Amino acid sequence: MLPRTLADSATKWKSVGLGIATYAYARKRPDHMKALILKGVRAQLPENYEVERDFEPRYDPWDQRICLVPDADLFEAMRGGKAEIVTDHVARFTPTGIALRSGRELRADIVVTATGLVLRLLGGVELLVDGQVVNPADRLIYKGMMVSDVPNLALAFGYTNASWTLKCDLSARYACRLLRHMDANGYDMCTPTHDDPSVTPEPMLGFTSGYVQRANAILPHQGSKAPWKVHQNYALDLAALKFGKLEDGTMRFDKARGAATPVPVVAQRSAVSIGAVTAAAAIAAVGGLALFAKLSQRRTERMIPADGAFIDVDGRRMHYLDRGTGPTIVMIHGLAGQMRNFSYALLDRLATDYRVILIDRPGSGYSAPGETANIRAQAAQIARFVAALELEKPLVVGHSLGGAVALALAIDHPEAVGGLALIAPLTQPQDSAPSAFAALAIVSPAARKAVAWTLATPAAILAGEKGAAGVASVQA
Repeated sequence: MLPRTLADSATKWKSVGLGIATYAYARKRPDHMKALILKGVRAQLPENYEVERDFEPRYDPWDQRICLVPDADLFEAMRGGKAEIVTDHVARFTPTGIALRSGRELRADIVVTATGLVLRLLGGVELLVDGQVVNPADRLIYKGMMVSDVPNLALAFGYTNASWTLKCDLSARYACRLLRHMDANGYDMCTPTHDDPSVTPEPMLGFTSGYVQRANAILPHQGSKAPWKVHQNYALDLAALKFGKLEDGTMRFDKARGAATPVPVVAQRSAVSIGAVTAAAAIAAVGGLALFAKLSQRRTERMIPADGAFIDVDGRRMHYLDRGTGPTIVMIHGLAGQMRNFSYALLDRLATDYRVILIDRPGSGYSAPGETANIRAQAAQIARFVAALELEKPLVVGHSLGGAVALALAIDHPEAVGGLALIAPLTQPQDSAPSAFAALAIVSPAARKAVAWTLATPAAILAGEKGAAGVASVQA
């Protein structure tokens, strides 16, 4: 068990890190994310429900905000007949409800509009500086919370891809930092000044929603680089707003009587370089993901304990299951799998007539990773495993990527193989990753370990049942 403060911090950073990773994945692979979302919706609704009709918009995930239903209460109401989604066009209002273009009428006592929203910056208050009207749309947003060349004005504008209040909290704390700094140094005004011609304006919000597109005429723009860039990323904003320098060369501090002459910058003893703080925030995020991965690993090990034996092969642990008597069969599973790919259906049937040995390939299941991650290196490790168990030329069965490992075993170590049986195999024992798997290949051992302890667990959770199905059974 973790102390409460550490547990709270770990939980927060796990959620933040997972949110950042999910958003990044959605923007990079929108089709995959859309499929995952629709799969989750289908699981909540009757089998014959037309999910695509009501839940598949014309835009990609995060082109507009995503509506979350954490407790699935909407779907529970739909299953119980207490709620309904109707996808249609409104033809007109009637005395009893709404007439649809399809001819159907929706009876209603109250109609709540969900479109036509009009955003108003500052509640519609006219903004003036020295008697001159300021159009916010002509200005840039500084660190997502202040308007360029407008003194002493801070906005609380949250995230569009995460909890709104995460950014609002950072903005409020930054405003307090500014006030304390001004009090300590006798300043009356703080003004983010924009005088860098290399900064080009961009829309503050990248959404395609109608209300956002309409609001572009009143919202400030973001810039093409910091501190005018709107990150929509908690880790980066934490570095900039909580730990970044106040006297950053862009923020100007003045006294009321000398507003035209900037006060000389007073160095902050506690100022931390933005690079160092960004690194610290990144380390914190990585630490949260690593802790989440470790806790998930322990939970998984409790739920699915190792059901085989362990043997040390040249200092590296190999996990295997040895069952039955007779001619020996060694079975090698494929990519992203483990020995249970075979044990769930084949082990008991084969063990009546054969000695069946299932192994977790190096780096899979409960087996330790090998020194290098390539097919021939894995084959060499398995050859040493065969020798350690003193197996006499077993029949080697390889599935998928395990087929290529089995082929490499037979080619490079013929003394360890009595025969081959390949199931839907990759048929070339290549030294480098095949082009089909190029996106999955991570050459650096350090990078592989980093991904394994940070992104792999959230990615596996996002894959859900579809991902589990891909590794839980042998392909036909």
